[in-house]
Amino acid sequence: MASCPDIQGEDTLNRALDDFFSREDPLEKEIYEKLKHELLDLAKEDQLRNLPRLVFGMIKPAAYARGLAPRVVEWLRLNGFRIALAKFGEIKGKELDELYLFVKRKYQESWWIMERAYSMAPALAMVLVGDYKGHEHACAMLRKLIGPTTPEAGSRGNLRYDLKGVNRVFNIIHISDDPAAALRESSVFFDMEEVLESLSSNNEVKLHMERLKPSKLRELSRWKTFSDLKRRCVNLLNSNELQELLNEESNVLSEDLPFDEERRKLLPIEVKISRIAQSIWRKVREDAINKARTRASLEDKRMWDVFNDRLFAARCIELLSDELKLLEERDFDLLMLWMINRGIIADEWEEIIAHSTWAVMPQMVRDFRKYGKIIISGKC
Repeated sequence: MASCPDIQGEDTLNRALDDFFSREDPLEKEIYEKLKHELLDLAKEDQLRNLPRLVFGMIKPAAYARGLAPRVVEWLRLNGFRIALAKFGEIKGKELDELYLFVKRKYQESWWIMERAYSMAPALAMVLVGDYKGHEHACAMLRKLIGPTTPEAGSRGNLRYDLKGVNRVFNIIHISDDPAAALRESSVFFDMEEVLESLSSNNEVKLHMERLKPSKLRELSRWKTFSDLKRRCVNLLNSNELQELLNEESNVLSEDLPFDEERRKLLPIEVKISRIAQSIWRKVREDAINKARTRASLEDKRMWDVFNDRLFAARCIELLSDELKLLEERDFDLLMLWMINRGIIADEWEEIIAHSTWAVMPQMVRDFRKYGKIIISGKC
């Protein structure tokens, strides 16, 4: 492993620690000040000077389910990171709450999706130690390498982009923000003493790669999941035009292109799909209203089921093809219940991918704009 200079001089060390543990939020400030005092009581001088090398990382459930965990481990090692400690298993309850303590406070409305997401498969929590090569600390370097929280907002060379993370929730790997966060998050899963020992030794955990492979691989993709759901919905609408567009969509997805190219090819197709679905919804609504105003409506006991299915199917197709419309939708939970009830959603992974993408779409769109990516919508 290539070396980089440690923090030299007592004044420099004190300033660095102050910077690492400084927080503006009152709760965060209280927690990190307490953590800093605990660190100073336990750590040796060389461990304090090596603190910038510390990173907490976690390979997420969807990456495990896709069989990507061994590949991510190898990628970390190739990029100069030693896996000093590791814990494999389901992350739940207190561990999950403590790990995402501040995220839970910031995104209370969508926190439920994190609990669901981490119940889907095991995760691999890791204490990483590495160099930081011109960056402020190793966390900063590794976060730059993995790319934005939203995988589709990244670029070639970013891990989350290259491995095509599903969305902001299932984005391959979690990495701590800075050394103080790395220490706090590592302490959720490991004793602080053994975390600190990793900074003054060359210990490296022996991972059993076969254990990191699922018994059944899952092909998990946001757009492929959406495409499957739309295909099942279109069966209730009998629209040849939509069916042809969905075939075009499937052809693009089957190429397994890098995100940027895939999104460019999908954009005109998705805009057409969404507009046609919206037009069908309006026509079905008009037909339903006219039917309700006829005397014959009293005799047709199944008419609501038919109209309801067509309205819901058209609306689902419209939203799943337009990121801005999906962002603005407030009743997506009801659409999810309908898709589950009608068998449109076939399994738990389809449900959690659709539900989680909707839950975090505001943040995903924000990332698309921040990084200059196209937004798949007819409203742009």
